[in-house]
Amino acid sequence: MANLSPGAQVKYLKDMTDVGFDVMLERVNLYAGLICIVAVSVFAAGYVQKIFFSLLGEKVTIDIRMLLYKKILSKNIGWFDMRENSTGVLSSTMASDTAVINGVGGESIGP
Repeated sequence: MANLSPGAQVKYLKDMTDVGFDVMLERVNLYAGLICIVAVSVFAAGYVQKIFFSLLGEKVTIDIRMLLYKKILSKNIGWFDMRENSTGVLSSTMASDTAVINGVGGESIGP
């Protein structure tokens, strides 16, 4: 409105005030409704995004666990005789590592 001449500004303001209260109320209700629709859509999209990131984290965790199981099962039997490769140590290490990966991949990626 700063680029308009003073006469054009007065005409513009007069045209806006001649619209009438009912028309202005309809426009306000329309824009308020549109803003509400956008807000609900953004909320729903954020919720769906959170669900998909959780599913992604779970899938990555399952894939990593399967890969670890395959690699551990392919080891020589003598490998399990070493103290650092006992079944208890391997199980706890695998559980803690995959929990960390699930936390990184599933929860902290999303907003």
